Amino acid sequence: MTKYTHFAVCPFCGQSVAVELPIQEPNDAELEQAALQKCKCYEATRERRIIQRLIEAQARLRRMFPGEDERIESIRGLLHEAVKAAMYDRVAGITVKINGATSVKIASKGLDVQIVRVDKCENAESV
Repeated sequence: MTKYTHFAVCPFCGQSVAVELPIQEPNDAELEQAALQKCKCYEATRERRIIQRLIEAQARLRRMFPGEDERIESIRGLLHEAVKAAMYDRVAGITVKINGATSVKIASKGLDVQIVRVDKCENAESV
């Protein structure tokens, strides 16, 4: 596969970096993404780590809430957005109540995000 050398600008620090892409005429978003992957500035490095952690969180949410129906997909989508808000320091923590018996607690400390599913199991008997 032929690779073409382009110059791209890091969206965080403005540094110009040479990048190789399999595209002869990439658009601005492709160039920005390539610069983000190559730049060594603090912000670009942090953004790469956040993106990787979000991919890991998405996999964890799939394990915590298996299934492919629309309801489960929307729950995972909401929780993924909550994790993203925590990673970008928009919130320190959030609790989402899914139904009367299940809730999810998301807490953040820097790039470390804890996701805890809490299932209440109540055993009641009438006499």
